[in-house]
Order: sequence, then C-alpha cells, then structure tokens
Amino acid sequence: MTAAGWLDGPDGGRADARVEAVGNTPRAVDTRRAEAQADSANASPELDATMPSIVLIHGAWAGSWVWDRLCTELAAAGYRTRAVDLPGVGAHAGDPAEATLESHVAAVVAAIDESSRAVLVAHSGGGVIATAVAERMPERIAGVLYVAGIMLPSGLTFAELCDEISVSSPDANGIVPYLEPVHIGADDALPATGGAAGAGGQSGSTPATPATSAAPPTAATVVPPEAGVAVFFNRAPAADAVAASRRLGAWPDTVLSPVVTHTVERFGTVPRVYVEAEFDRSIPLAVQRHMQTRTPGASRLTLPSDHAPQLSSPEQLLAGILSFLETLQT
Repeated sequence: MTAAGWLDGPDGGRADARVEAVGNTPRAVDTRRAEAQADSANASPELDATMPSIVLIHGAWAGSWVWDRLCTELAAAGYRTRAVDLPGVGAHAGDPAEATLESHVAAVVAAIDESSRAVLVAHSGGGVIATAVAERMPERIAGVLYVAGIMLPSGLTFAELCDEISVSSPDANGIVPYLEPVHIGADDALPATGGAAGAGGQSGSTPATPATSAAPPTAATVVPPEAGVAVFFNRAPAADAVAASRRLGAWPDTVLSPVVTHTVERFGTVPRVYVEAEFDRSIPLAVQRHMQTRTPGASRLTLPSDHAPQLSSPEQLLAGILSFLETLQT
C-alpha cells in the first residue's frame, strides 16, 4: 500500500514526499492533509493538554539547536514540545564523562511530561536513545519518529549493521572517513595523535592534559566544518549549512556506537515511522533501508532531503510529524 502526496518545497517548487507501509505496521501518512493542518494550527498557538507531548532528540555532534525551527512550528500547532540537550555533549559539553547511553536515556525520560504520553522524534544517532527509551517505558511512549535515525536490531551496533552491506554499498560509512579524533576534558579539546580515520597525525605521545583539568581527557571525534557542509547539510541553504556546521561539537567515543537490547513485547508495541532522507550522505539511503528491513514494523516517509531535513526540507518534515501525531489521536 502506497500513498503519495505533493508538498511545496522551500524554494517554491514542488517536492515529492513519498510514503510507504513497511513491515507489519501499515500506516500511510497523508502529507497534504498534514500540511494544511500545520498552516491552520499557526492561528491557534494555545497548547492542548489532551495532545501528546513531543520530545526531540538530537544526534551525534549536534545539539538541541538543530530543532529550533521545528520547536516553534510544533508549539504553534498546539503541541507541548521539548528539545533535549544530552549530557556531556552539545550545550552540556563541559564534562564529557557525563556522556553515557544511560545518562542520555535518563535525560530523555526526565523530559517526558508526567501528565501525558510522549512522542519521541529522534534525529540520526538520537534514534538509538529513542529505541532504548521506548523499550524501557513503552506505556509512556505514544510513538517514535526516526528522522534519518539509527534504528537498529536488538544487540547490534551501527558499525556492525554497516558492515552487513559494505560490499553492496561501499559508501555505507558515511561521515566516518571525515571524522577527526580529539581528546576533550573539562576545559579543552586537544588533537589526538594517530589512530582514527582522517587524523592525519603521526604516532607518538598523547598531548599532556592541562593542569587545570581535573579529569583525564576523553577520546572523541569532531566533524570538520567543510565535511559538515558537504556530508550533513549538502541540500540546505548555503548560509544555514555553514552556520550549522560551525555549531557541531565534539562527540565522545563512549556514545558513538552504543548497543541497545529491545524486545517485541515492549519496543515492538510502539508505533513507529521512519523518515528517510533521500540524498543523505551521512547515513545513505541504502543504509536507512537496510535498518528498516532489519528492524521491521515502521511506516516509511521519504523526503528529498540531506541528513538534516530540519534545515533542508523543514516544511515537509513538519507535515510528516503532524500527520503522524494525528494518526496517534484517532
């Protein structure tokens, strides 16, 4: 079963947003109706306590800022919305030791309004966290929407999943070849020596930790701004792409490829939609579809976007989110 709808693209042209039912949960998203809902809802900004709240989860190297525009639009549509800054990264990068899968899950759980069920909207690596939260408390989660998100089979890392299709999809590693290793502490980010792809350094001693740092440095990676523009934001307006790439921060290795165990009885009962980014160079479309095959049960919405449709296809993404929210209330 396939539904197709036409949406006005950000440049005033026509952009095709394709929706398909995938796995054993057929749920088509009517993007034209959702677009109309988004337009009319802007005239009524009062928040409705009977509607599910929305928790937005950013991905690796980013922060809650990636959701700024959508937060405004969703609030205008009457939804209580909260974008989480994950511990040890983004706005809380001062102590990278706080960055663990458990702390990230706890931060999302704390953001869920006790008075209602929540819809998790997870971008990129935030998908792993959304899966863990849905497994932990499925009774509190109304649905999960993965935005070019990492949606993995139980017990598998993202690197292992990419290895499964590395022969047929040699670009499966996406951003990985461009990453630069660093050591980060409480007050510093130091270049690492050797080891990771893109380091370009020579083997030798690790730079000394400054005396002002109480904790030993933490191994992490950063995305060079030029790689951010070319790989993450390649279809966004140029000024937005440059600005976003400069905001990307260090991401500790400890949370780069976490493993989540989930079950059909818990995670498997939560409605899901996977938003594909058709022109994604970080998590290529072949990888996105392999994840959906390996973790069936999600409906599919395809957008003509790069890795960050929040910037390159914001109207279409908003329409898809609003339509998913509507299906959860019927």
